[in-house]
Amino acid sequence: MRFVVQALQLSAGFQPYPYFVRRGFPLAARFLVKLLLLLAALVVAGMLPRLLPLTDDAAEWLGRSLPDAAIEESRLQTTASLPHAVTNRAIVVRLDLDARVPELSPELPAAVVFAGDRLLFGFYSGEAGRPASVSELPYKGLPEGRLDPAYFHRLFRQLIYQTAPLAVLILFASGAISLFLLALSFTLVTSVADRMVGRSDLSFGQMLSIATYALAPPLLLTSGYLLLGMWRMPLGIVFFALYGVFLIGGSYACRRDALGLGPPGPP
Repeated sequence: MRFVVQALQLSAGFQPYPYFVRRGFPLAARFLVKLLLLLAALVVAGMLPRLLPLTDDAAEWLGRSLPDAAIEESRLQTTASLPHAVTNRAIVVRLDLDARVPELSPELPAAVVFAGDRLLFGFYSGEAGRPASVSELPYKGLPEGRLDPAYFHRLFRQLIYQTAPLAVLILFASGAISLFLLALSFTLVTSVADRMVGRSDLSFGQMLSIATYALAPPLLLTSGYLLLGMWRMPLGIVFFALYGVFLIGGSYACRRDALGLGPPGPP
């Protein structure tokens, strides 16, 4: 877990940047991968305590709103007249042996359909008249039983715990790609600007390492906000503002080091 200590050092000031940058970009990339994987796992784990109470409310609503039905031998069994649908704010839940997903809209963007042998998830495509985006989940592997509140409690928890590792990987992969492109973009801009003014105190690899290490402070801060449930904070503004501060400060410290002027600060 040395990378955690390194992230804290990089967030405490600009003086450590020359030391880390001199070690080369491969170590900077490895550092970012480890930090992102840890933060993605922490953010997903931190969301579970806030998500579970919401699923409890949904389980109670569904169990009391749907007609008498059950999942038995991987099939939907019911004597109710079908199709049957219930709606709650932004989602419609439908029992339909023919597996028909209802037409969705911006006001009703999601649907869950209990079909004969599988569960369907429909999402609004973003364009009126265009078919919904649909994914399927066979009943095989899901809990069986009567569709009452207790069943939906079990179902939601199973789905959450099964998809949590996938959520970590998606968050990690999307973050790694977008942040690497962000660091590369700033490095290209800085490199072009240096060439225009005739500066050569930092190589392209060093500038890319600075842009990579400067991601640590905003990642730590915004992840902390997410873990504290501060969703309404302007996290994008906070991230880019802090990134700009450490990108400029880290670059200044590394340029002074390259010129033999020592760390920034009073003599």
